[in-house]
Amino acid sequence: MNEPLKSVPSAYRGLWERTLLERYSKGTLTSDRPVRVFWMQTALWHADLRIPLDRPDFSGIQNIEDCSRDQLVFIAGQEAFFGITKVDGVVCTWLRLMDLNPGTALDIGRMTFTNPDLLLERGIAEDYLEHWSRCPQSTPDAEQNLQKDVSGRLFLTSGNWSIRVNPRLPANTDIDPYEALDQLSHADLLWRASLEVTLCEKRKESWMALISTHPWIEGQVLQEASGIARTNGTDTLNGMAM
Repeated sequence: MNEPLKSVPSAYRGLWERTLLERYSKGTLTSDRPVRVFWMQTALWHADLRIPLDRPDFSGIQNIEDCSRDQLVFIAGQEAFFGITKVDGVVCTWLRLMDLNPGTALDIGRMTFTNPDLLLERGIAEDYLEHWSRCPQSTPDAEQNLQKDVSGRLFLTSGNWSIRVNPRLPANTDIDPYEALDQLSHADLLWRASLEVTLCEKRKESWMALISTHPWIEGQVLQEASGIARTNGTDTLNGMAM
């Protein structure tokens, strides 16, 4: 695809935190589990992470290879994804190009702004209501872009906030991303859990990891802000190496 996709309206852009969830039917897009949920939206790309509050102990873990099988199952069972957002009128569709724990329902909702900093999402494929509150220092006119560092990690940035996405390695031909976690071999489970999504806050010229699908990363200084290479300013699929 060589033509740029239609930009997401500026009102949606920034970092949002989910402040309310009401479910009216069973489904897989949202979970009733107590979680902290953040959604970063740029002119085209989005990233979303949902960190359960009942997370087990990861003391002493320094990387994913240190994790027990139970810890890997927990990591791979979290919700986090990255992709492209398409807006048609009041309808948003989130096309997930990377998904830690993929489901089968289409991620699509009707959106209503009650004010510039409070957004209501009503599910279409599933029946639910979510409230999204804009995070401070993440206004629509804040600088926003998609960046990539020398290791291929992606940074979606809005003002003083960033979500880092560290992609998985390419899947082996026999890997099924939808297979139940308890059926996976250790190698396949390790691959499933390897997608890392981390919310960061800018501290002077550095990014501080606040919450992450990989808990041992939290509290680390991840990257000098000036050391991240910005991608082409036009958000096109063929211009972004995934």
